[in-house]
Amino acid sequence: MQTKNKAPKNGTIRRRVRATQVFQNLGKIQQGIVSTGQNIKAIHSSLKVVKQNGIKHWESVSQNSQNNAEIIRELYANELEVKF
Repeated sequence: MQTKNKAPKNGTIRRRVRATQVFQNLGKIQQGIVSTGQNIKAIHSSLKVVKQNGIKHWESVSQNSQNNAEIIRELYANELEVKF
């Protein structure tokens, strides 16, 4: 039996998506589309792939919408640690 990838129930991913600059610059209708459960799950799954296989691999196999792709890139960039 397979388990489905589910977005966190506490809305962590949804809050992180809504906090991105890309999301803030979208119109109301586009924000509504990006905020749907299906898109949040897709973003969450894509972030897992990026963390496991890297951004270059994800970009080569991704079929996300332009808005989702930009949000994923921003979320990933925000998670990177800068070490000196």
